[in-house]
Amino acid sequence: QLLKEIEELKKEIAGMKSEKTDALDDEKYVAECEKNMNEEVTIKLFKGAGEYADDLVIGLNGVTVKIQRGVYVTLPKKYVALIDLANIQEMEAADAVNAAQSDYENARNALE
Repeated sequence: QLLKEIEELKKEIAGMKSEKTDALDDEKYVAECEKNMNEEVTIKLFKGAGEYADDLVIGLNGVTVKIQRGVYVTLPKKYVALIDLANIQEMEAADAVNAAQSDYENARNALE
């Protein structure tokens, strides 16, 4: 009986070591991701009329960054990713509005 309990404890300890290794692997992965997102890249934002005339101000995790338009600027990749995500969201919203408008017009034309 005692040998059986010892074997069960060994298995339990082995499982704990595996979980600890997995957690360390996760921490290492997160650290690598953070390192990657903090790498600096150079971009140039379009400068034009209207909403594209002023500098772009973005915030991430409590940090606000002002990015000058029309010149090359170097900043961490995480801010570039944020700009890309905002642009994607804006395009998807425009597509949704266009689809809704098209559906409305089709329904209106069907009633005439």
